[in-house]
Amino acid sequence: MKKLIFPLLSACLLSALSTSPVTASKIIEESKTQDLELISAPETQKLPINELRLFTEILEQLKNNYVDPISDEILIHNAIDGMLTLDPHSKYYSQDEYQKIQNETSGSFAGIGIETLYFEDHETLMINQVFPNSPAFEAGLKIGDQIQKIDGTTIAEIKTSEKASALQGKIGSKVMLTILRDDKNFDLSLTRGNIKTPSLSTAKLYNNEFAYFKIDRFQQQSDKEIVDALMTLEVEAKTKNAEIHGVILDLRDNRGGLLTASIAVADLFLDEGLITYTDGQAARFKARYEAKKGDIIPNIPLIILINSQSASGSEIVAGALQDHQRALIVGENSYGKGSIQMVQPLKNGDAIRYTSARYYTPNGHSIQNYGITPDVILPNINAKITHNKSTREIDNKGHLVNADDPRNNNRMPANFAYLIEKGDFPLYEALNILRAMSNSHSEPTSKSSTHISSE
Repeated sequence: MKKLIFPLLSACLLSALSTSPVTASKIIEESKTQDLELISAPETQKLPINELRLFTEILEQLKNNYVDPISDEILIHNAIDGMLTLDPHSKYYSQDEYQKIQNETSGSFAGIGIETLYFEDHETLMINQVFPNSPAFEAGLKIGDQIQKIDGTTIAEIKTSEKASALQGKIGSKVMLTILRDDKNFDLSLTRGNIKTPSLSTAKLYNNEFAYFKIDRFQQQSDKEIVDALMTLEVEAKTKNAEIHGVILDLRDNRGGLLTASIAVADLFLDEGLITYTDGQAARFKARYEAKKGDIIPNIPLIILINSQSASGSEIVAGALQDHQRALIVGENSYGKGSIQMVQPLKNGDAIRYTSARYYTPNGHSIQNYGITPDVILPNINAKITHNKSTREIDNKGHLVNADDPRNNNRMPANFAYLIEKGDFPLYEALNILRAMSNSHSEPTSKSSTHISSE
């Protein structure tokens, strides 16, 4: 492979984008603890004595005179929460919430391989996803199954913040579940394993010539997942006497993830140049990230699909490839989150996340609040296909034969209209644009142009 996959070891993170309460699906940024430990302590500064006196005065008033008794722990944690309302992306995390962040960004966790939804009115956990080849999958658990007990403890007795961690544990340890299915209860013992959660949810070929990749989040190994999938699709195309003439990177609804992972993905498609740079108060948060030599698909057109929920890492990738004119950006204006967050673990096992820097596209643009403007603005619209009854020359009896029939070569005429019926108009248009780009590309595509070396 021309470009080595560099380690994802940065301590800077991209936050998820919603201002609603934190969940694992919304917060997908995190850093390795050993990286965070490299951060030097700030210089000692004089304590704000007057402000601390004011704080303790208010604390004393509330503790002694509030209408109901209130503990020091609640008062202090509320004060901490208040400090972390500087922006929508700074927050205090419990140990369980912090573990969820680590699971999301590492791409794996120790568990049984399910995702659940909690229904408070039924006091039950419903399974809404079962990961392939996981202990849950092998045991026959299904989407819609309801978990009533975990190790004999009813779901109602387990704190909301601890429900997910109750299903997790050390690899090789066992957990007993009481399952409700079709109005019947049964117990099931499962052995926890290492559950893989890839960031690349879809990799497929369209018309045997266009590689399509859907990335849900940026996490460790995201770039490697793309490289491996591209090699697989290249082989698939060759078995059909075809080759890859274009690539679509679908970042719609991708809310971000690891900063280093998004940089690694952008780097796959660049041969040189600046990918992004960051600027913050502390010197350690001022950094420049340059591309390494080697584009994995040289001389092949690239389209990036984005929408209003493409944020953080998605905007870094789209912004870098747009500024370098390496990719055509298609879709809606992106979310507009131009800041980076640091996740700092605390001694008690909890963690805090705070905004540490702003990031900029290679041309020096901040996308904060405004996002990435696509080269081709394309909203997702609902449309229906009307088939008019008409005849063409080929339908006439006795029509002349065309010796140059395009069906005789390996680039079959493409018809992506079925994507409109499936409700994905942007992908339909992106594929049509990509085909036009590949037909008019100035650089001829040779067989070696799509080859990915494993060196």
